[in-house]
This record gives sequence, C-alpha cells and structure tokens, in this order.
Amino acid sequence: MKILEVRNLDVYRGDKKILEDVSFSLNRGEVLGILGPNGGGKSTLVQTITRAIPFNKGVVWIHKGERLGYVPQFATFDLQFPITVEEVILSGSAHFSKRKRIAAGDDSKAKDLMKQFQLLDVADHPISDLSGGQTQRVLICRALMGEPTILLMDEPTASIDFQTKDQIIRQLKDKDPELSIVLVSHDLNVINQTVDSILCVNFHADFHAGNRLESDQLKKVYGCPIEVVLHGEIPHRILDSHLKKEEDKP
Repeated sequence: MKILEVRNLDVYRGDKKILEDVSFSLNRGEVLGILGPNGGGKSTLVQTITRAIPFNKGVVWIHKGERLGYVPQFATFDLQFPITVEEVILSGSAHFSKRKRIAAGDDSKAKDLMKQFQLLDVADHPISDLSGGQTQRVLICRALMGEPTILLMDEPTASIDFQTKDQIIRQLKDKDPELSIVLVSHDLNVINQTVDSILCVNFHADFHAGNRLESDQLKKVYGCPIEVVLHGEIPHRILDSHLKKEEDKP
C-alpha cells in the first residue's frame, strides 16, 4: 500500500535550485535508502517531506492518518542546550508537542525506549555528556515517542560502528514491521543490507528497486569512478585513476 508519494518536486533555497523534478513513492513497511554526494539535496528532500522547507513545484502526498517522525543529522542538534537525555526523549511525545506537557504513560514509554536502545544508565545525564553514537540513539528514541508510521532518518548512524548501525535498523523493524523508513546514509554497507529500494539524489533523482547498485550507477551519482567492494566496513573506494586526476589538478 502506497503511503507517501513525491511527484515532480522542485525546491529552491533562495535563488538556487537544489532539487529538480524529483519523484518517488514509499509503501507501508518498506525501507527506502537515499544516497548521494554532499550538497546533492538529500537533507533538503527529507526536510521538504516534513514541510520544514517549502517547495516551489510538485506534490508531496502523504496518506491520511500517517504520522511522520524525524531524526535530524547529529551535527544539527545543539548539544549545549541544558537538558537531560530523558527530557530530550520525552519532548518527542505527541502530547508534549501539542500541549507542552507530559501525558500519562509517557514516562513508561520513554523508559521502554531507553531500555531498548541501551540508554537507561544515562537517562539523567546532560545531553552534552553523551558520545555521538549515544546522542543519535537519543534522537531516534525522541522520534519514536510520537509513534510514527513513517520515520525519516537523515544520516542517523554517522557516528556509530557498522554492527550498531545494522542493529538499530533491525531493532526498528522488529519493533514495528509495518513502520516505513526513509534512510539517508553514505554507508553502502547499511544500504546494501537493510533497504528495499534506493533513491539516488544529486539535484535530480533516480529510483532503483532492490538494494544494490552497479559501479556505473554509483559513478553517475557521485561524479567519479566507484568500485564496489564486497567486504570490510566501508564497501566502496575511489579508483586510483580518479585519485591521480585529482592530484594532477593545479
């Protein structure tokens, strides 16, 4: 069942066009991976779906009754704000966002999430005390407090080792098999092992059914030759021929 569809989307930031004619759809229970170079428009696309950024042309359609959850990039979160881990997670409650107060049951829901994501022992710690990986797990828990049916995750696992990344995505799917996820990631290991389909974004967008891309498809996305390596924590590398060209530049 289709629950999210983007059609012919154009997005500007000021006078600069960031995305042009982007189209894709998401079905219930699917995980869509979004790949692309820095500055290619991945974060802009996710924030446009949440309506944090307006779009200039096209359609963003969300099935009636669906609830969006958003996990921002770690780097965009203000770690100096004086708030504890538990308070950050509780702030994601649907009741809190509407009425600025905690509803009955929110405390136990937050504790269940902290237990699931190994955060109970730091519940009373300031958010500024946490490692990058812990902070990202806090932001995931915060998004889950609103019981979303569509979870938008913008580079949620950038500071976490591969095994933990894979574990987090599997935890999310085990918790709710019908949860639909849009996952922005540079990690092809995560993409290869966890997603159902891939959207390559670099100003335009190309949709690929399945979770693997050929080398020529990666070259088209990233603008340089890419060789896919089937082992190791980082499953791709830039070819020597490209590196030599870069070194030859003045």
